[in-house]
Amino acid sequence: MNDDLKDLIAAQAADYYVARSGGHSTADEDREFLEWLRTSPLHVAEYMAIVRIAKDAANATRQSVGSLDELLKVMLANAD
Repeated sequence: MNDDLKDLIAAQAADYYVARSGGHSTADEDREFLEWLRTSPLHVAEYMAIVRIAKDAANATRQSVGSLDELLKVMLANAD
């Protein structure tokens, strides 16, 4: 698989995550999302990667950090 295709799938996963995180998806949007997930295991993997990144970012921002550098260090430490 080439990098352009993987980047496209990652961008789609991020778009689906943002759209779904608001909690206001329609039945058609839900069906479209499920169809997209069923298309490929890579779609599922990329979506789950976005979920983990969002969770790590949320956890890092809840911690007391004073600068962007400190926030990035916390996020990197939580990635392990």
